[in-house]
Amino acid sequence: MATPSPVLRAEPNTGTQRNAKAAWFRSPLAVWLIAGSSLFIAIYLLALFVAPHAQDPAMALTANGFGDPFTNEIAKWISVGLCLAIACAVPKLGANKFQSLEGAISRFALHRRQAILFCSVLPVLVRFALLPILRVPEPIIADEFGYLLLANTFASGRLTNPAHPLWKFFEGNYILHQPAYTSQYPFASAIPMAIAEIFGATPWLGVCLGVGLMCGLICWMLQAWVPPKWALLGGLVAIGQFSIVTPWMNTYWGGSTAAIGGALLAGAAPRIVKYCRVRDSVLFGLGVAILSQSRPFEGLLFSIPLVVWLALWVIGERKISFDLRLRNVVIPVSAIFILLVAGTAYYNWRVTGDPLLMPYKLHQRLYGTPQPFYFQPAIQDAPGIHRQKDRENVFRWERDAHEGRLPEHLELSRLLVFWRFYLGPFCTIPLLFLPFLWRDLRLRLLLLAATVLLAGNSLYPFFFTHYAAPLSGAIVLFVIQGLRCLRVLRIGSRPVGLLASRGLMLIAGVSGICTVVGWTLTPWTVASDKPRSKVFAQLKDGKHVVLVRYSDDHPFHYGVVFNDADIDNSRIVWAHDLGETADHEIENYYRDRQFWLYNPDTAPGALAPMTGQPYFTGAVDGAGSRDYLREGVCPGGIAVLFGGNIAPNLQGTTFNLLGLLPVHLTGVSAQYGDEFSPGTSLPAAESPGDISVQFGDYSAAVVGLARFGAQESVTVQVPFETAPGLVTARLRRGDLMWPQKIRVLPAAPGVFQMRMSDSKLRAIVLRQDGSFVDLEHPAHRGEILRFFANGLGAFKPSIRSGEVGKSPPIAVPALPLIVGVDYRAAPMISAKYAAGMIGITEVAFQVPLETSSGSDINFSIAAVVDGKPMYSNVSLIPVQ
Repeated sequence: MATPSPVLRAEPNTGTQRNAKAAWFRSPLAVWLIAGSSLFIAIYLLALFVAPHAQDPAMALTANGFGDPFTNEIAKWISVGLCLAIACAVPKLGANKFQSLEGAISRFALHRRQAILFCSVLPVLVRFALLPILRVPEPIIADEFGYLLLANTFASGRLTNPAHPLWKFFEGNYILHQPAYTSQYPFASAIPMAIAEIFGATPWLGVCLGVGLMCGLICWMLQAWVPPKWALLGGLVAIGQFSIVTPWMNTYWGGSTAAIGGALLAGAAPRIVKYCRVRDSVLFGLGVAILSQSRPFEGLLFSIPLVVWLALWVIGERKISFDLRLRNVVIPVSAIFILLVAGTAYYNWRVTGDPLLMPYKLHQRLYGTPQPFYFQPAIQDAPGIHRQKDRENVFRWERDAHEGRLPEHLELSRLLVFWRFYLGPFCTIPLLFLPFLWRDLRLRLLLLAATVLLAGNSLYPFFFTHYAAPLSGAIVLFVIQGLRCLRVLRIGSRPVGLLASRGLMLIAGVSGICTVVGWTLTPWTVASDKPRSKVFAQLKDGKHVVLVRYSDDHPFHYGVVFNDADIDNSRIVWAHDLGETADHEIENYYRDRQFWLYNPDTAPGALAPMTGQPYFTGAVDGAGSRDYLREGVCPGGIAVLFGGNIAPNLQGTTFNLLGLLPVHLTGVSAQYGDEFSPGTSLPAAESPGDISVQFGDYSAAVVGLARFGAQESVTVQVPFETAPGLVTARLRRGDLMWPQKIRVLPAAPGVFQMRMSDSKLRAIVLRQDGSFVDLEHPAHRGEILRFFANGLGAFKPSIRSGEVGKSPPIAVPALPLIVGVDYRAAPMISAKYAAGMIGITEVAFQVPLETSSGSDINFSIAAVVDGKPMYSNVSLIPVQ
């Protein structure tokens, strides 16, 4: 038998494998993956750690100082001054370290595509990592719902939607229902959201990725104007100014889409002149198209100078043959323009029935909004505004702005809004050096485009930051060019500008991080837990119709009656409550759905059934809504429970809670109605004795009932025995009972207010002789005054629920109190359970000598619980 030959096996070359692994880890892909993952994980873990603390009101109020515009600007100007002073005194400070850092940035920036990718990915990555704190935003403004309707329509495969037979129930601001159901707005901003919806994601993903694309395209645009390292720096400036915690990233209003159009336009134009390539011409035409369908008016103003420049170049250029200019520039741009005009006409025809009538112009004819330019007469009436109070209110608001009756829309206020968003202190200093660049013809052209756009904006009554979005890339270019001029500034032989430019960018980065931290910990940066989401959380299963009944003072900006593109196939249909007779029509149409009544103004999280059963949808502090993060009531405090079917035959009130005061309190806490106006007589069957309220196991003292229009309420004193936490409150009328969860807090301070001669709510403040502090008789510094507060917690000695205060008062609040006047603590003289009243505390204080003069001096009270203040509603008092 033959002996088998030995088989030779090659030993693995471990050195080669190690070298391959090392080479992979040094590859650009590996560096990107490792760096990006590390940054994401670090921020995400930090956000997870901070998230529970962000719910603490004291933490949020403290952190808000980082994002507060006024304090932020003061801190920034101080740091700018220090930076310039240090640059003058020690111009070579840190030169070696700065040089090393700049060298690394310059080397990376030479990889142009990676620099663009970096600017695109960074804001998206950071925002995703912050999701444990800054959740996916909810739409709250009518404009946002308009864009979301467009996105949902496109994602459904339609350009528009057929009119609904019951469309009058579904009317909302800035929404068209005739001849088609859609939004009045141009459609470009909705396309990224529609793409996200098509893939089953939240529309906000389209918003977020759009902001990232905007930052990357601004870097790309700058690469055509400045050296690579400066283009990268400009991309970082765009990230700091326009992303992460700004409204462009955290709302659905748009902004980034128009900025993308402006960046494409301003980035493609110089490339066309230099290279005469088809792709640059296509990008130029695409930029014009995006601007025309995102901000048509501002986009037109911004485009005209650049289009004229390009046309003059095509006509007058001698170094490049005319055939090449025609083939690579004229034909591609013209083709896109023709497609744009044809597509716009077709879209207009599908929406309005007229290819020359834009949707917003049809909306203007029907509802009077938007108002025309200043040089045109204001629209005084419109046929569609009288069916819904919201429609009429928004019409009157826009008309008042057109006629100059709204101070926040004056030109100075508009410029301040523009400056804060686009520039701020750090970007303002470089702009001072732009005159040194006046010889640059291209830059002058871009300055002309910016000037034309801003001048055009001044012709319209309103200004929001996204109106000027086409300028975003140009503004960053102006800042970068000014910074380059500052960098070479010398005073004698001292290179002052070098350190000044470096220092400005360094402190701008540090300030940006602080601002992100501050806004991240501030819960109102991102809209969440809003009325609509609370309803969706309760109605998780089944098909429903929510009939919305707004309060008389409902803020029209915050409507909730907005629906998806396909209303009939939506799980929840939102509709206006048009009255008992009209509501039968919608009840018959949606026979397979459960119906609910809903008032987002009084109880954002509570629904009521469409039956004759008494109900309440929530409880609020009797002194009014507090500007505080945790709304609720407290033991011993006066609470107002809002609902329906409580006293159907009542009109007015059954009581006067503060009856000892020498005034009829019409207008007290008027956010909810005149609950505390003088009482009226009731039929015997609807006396307060027929209504009972219980908090947990304890009965509440019923102080009285009220009904104003369709809004009913029962006012009670929360039992002192009620423990803080989520408590089940039960409302009974006869044999019928309605339970509802209510949050009870250790304290829920409130300052009682009344309307004064200018119709503004201010605190009820009395002098020692019983006379009122009002606009005609303001308070004086050093004067001792008294006011009435609610919800200050337990008393010493203890008081029985429903007990009327003794005269003279004996019981005092058990919690420490702080009276605030003009943002400073005021000397408190006394605080006692008010004589002759139920649940009310009378607080005496002295007006601080340092108090400012004015009719609207800040006024509030806080109760200190476990070392942390719980603040009241922010009120006002006049001081002379």
